Amino acid sequence: MPWGGGLIVKSTNFTLIAIVFIVLVAIVLRLSFSYFSLVSLPPSGDEAIAVLMANEIANGARYPLLFIGQPYQFPIEAYLMAPLAKLMPHNSFGARYQVLLLGGLSCLIFILATRALFPKGKRWPGWLLVLIPSAYWLTWQSGYAAPQYSISSVFAILMFYLAATINQRETPSPVLSLLLGLIAGLSLSNHLLLVSVVIGTVLVAVLNGKASCSLKNMASYTTGLLLGLIPLFLALYTLPNAYENLAARLPLYPSLQRLFSDTLNHSIPGIMGVNPPYFGDFPIHLEWGDTLKSVAVFIFITIISIVLVSRSYHFIKRSRQSGWLHLGPPDMFLGTTVLSMFLMASSTRGSWGDFRYLLPVAWSFPFLVGHVYHISKGGYAKLIGSLVLLIAVFNIASSAAVINVWRNPAIIQTYADIPNLARFQAWMQKQDIKYCYATFWLAYRISYESNGQLICAPVYNERFPTWPVPYKELVDRQKNVAFVVSNSYGSKFSATKFQRLVDEYEVQYQREQIGPLVVYHDFKHRHSEGDILLNSKRYRLSTNIEGSNTNMLSDGDKKQSWSIEPQNQGQFIEVTFDQAIILSSLIFHYPRTNFGVPINLRVSVLQNQVWTELSGVIPFAFDRLQITHGRPVLGRIQQTIRFPGPRVDAIRIEVATPEFGKSWDLSEISIYTR
Repeated sequence: MPWGGGLIVKSTNFTLIAIVFIVLVAIVLRLSFSYFSLVSLPPSGDEAIAVLMANEIANGARYPLLFIGQPYQFPIEAYLMAPLAKLMPHNSFGARYQVLLLGGLSCLIFILATRALFPKGKRWPGWLLVLIPSAYWLTWQSGYAAPQYSISSVFAILMFYLAATINQRETPSPVLSLLLGLIAGLSLSNHLLLVSVVIGTVLVAVLNGKASCSLKNMASYTTGLLLGLIPLFLALYTLPNAYENLAARLPLYPSLQRLFSDTLNHSIPGIMGVNPPYFGDFPIHLEWGDTLKSVAVFIFITIISIVLVSRSYHFIKRSRQSGWLHLGPPDMFLGTTVLSMFLMASSTRGSWGDFRYLLPVAWSFPFLVGHVYHISKGGYAKLIGSLVLLIAVFNIASSAAVINVWRNPAIIQTYADIPNLARFQAWMQKQDIKYCYATFWLAYRISYESNGQLICAPVYNERFPTWPVPYKELVDRQKNVAFVVSNSYGSKFSATKFQRLVDEYEVQYQREQIGPLVVYHDFKHRHSEGDILLNSKRYRLSTNIEGSNTNMLSDGDKKQSWSIEPQNQGQFIEVTFDQAIILSSLIFHYPRTNFGVPINLRVSVLQNQVWTELSGVIPFAFDRLQITHGRPVLGRIQQTIRFPGPRVDAIRIEVATPEFGKSWDLSEISIYTR
């Protein structure tokens, strides 16, 4: 008896020590990521814009339905940050404190879910992989607040937890089903990344072997889902082209090819922490060699295969017994994983290095491994347990390697293209320049870190062409504006390209090098000096197109568009002036999306009651750069046509070569004189 009692005491002490050690390691890893994130990494553009949105919400300036500058994502995190927006500093902590809170909350719910899903004695593998996950997931859970992903992890584990609870109940759960549907709807409004989690959880919640129970749960779930989708529905109703093109998919065969060639062989090792990026999803990775990648893929496939065989047998057996489809909690993790992989492989937007699209796989993996351990016995259970320990040790090693890179600010700021802005801000203040343009990755940082002392707009929408971006209209109206560009790694709008462009358009400038940043300012453009925008009261618009109203082409509202369909040769718009003007240039402004233009136009002018063609046929071509207030502006959807300065009584803009079957769309015509 003393020997037996001693063994029990020693075993209990060992278990307690192991638990304390694992918890301490988990805390140290997360604190290390957080600490070096705050001291080494300035906030990224994505992090900065989220806080800028929170500030606007806090000030009551706007209550956005979409993440600014993007045609999708309801900005839940910005709303959550709004109450503290005025209290937080404009630095890394102010941009990342929410990832610390939400990451900790998601970890806690993951632990509770593991406790609920596995019996006593079978929980430790899931707990271990939740506490010490892959280095890739740890960076997003503790060190980098990429917008909408922190709250997405909380939503995902809540859906897993609720679906499992509903599935295991003998009677309908209308309140829990309503709550599950509400979270599912909000999660889809927040980020379509969670569609795999939503599908996996709803199937498990409603297909529990009882037809009547399933129907009642489904009714409650659908009600909650519709409520949660209200932000998405409102965006679709009020904002043209919201959520457009996000669901574009490759055909089945190319998707399957990418599933095995890219997603499985390259993306899965990344999400498991074998080759995680140093920061976010930038293409510089921590490499442990192809051998370890192959081992990670083999382990992953083995786990998935075991769960698939086990759950297929269970599904057939239990469905036959109950006379109704029967799924269990492990099935939602399996379904989420497989569907998430296929959606990434079939997406026209993502590449194998966009590991974030596989985050549902990272969230599901501990539960899949836990299920395999749960159903294993004897030597197989010991083998799985040993594998879990090895994975945890490897996760510690790869996390330490990433943290070691983060310890060097110069290295990580270069890789992430987030240089320190202190010198730049001081120079701008000295020059009394308060407005600027930059690539989106830099522009939002400038506005955020300067606490509004500098207002910087993206030069155009680099991720979603033609979609509007914040602050641009404000900066476009200013005269003293700088362009802040660089040739650093990952720069979307390089100094080389910008200098080539302004030289091509014969724009003079001053140039200042500040670390990796190049600032262009003090612009002069001799061709635009003296140009005056003609007031629309000075002319009248007419057309030979029956039933067409041209009033909106001079109403000053570029959001309203004039459209005729189809284009035909000889169609024209005529501008008649109250008295003769010296014609300097015409600018045709086009709608942001889905517009048609003739292949060639012809411009004629009326002089002394005689129509004369000017310049020959004019092909359609976007302005790569526009001049406003004598300085460059980019990103406007327009075409400028310059003239040698004739004195004219009227202008006729005629379709010379139509693009058959297309419409002719314009939002505004601007006329400049001297």
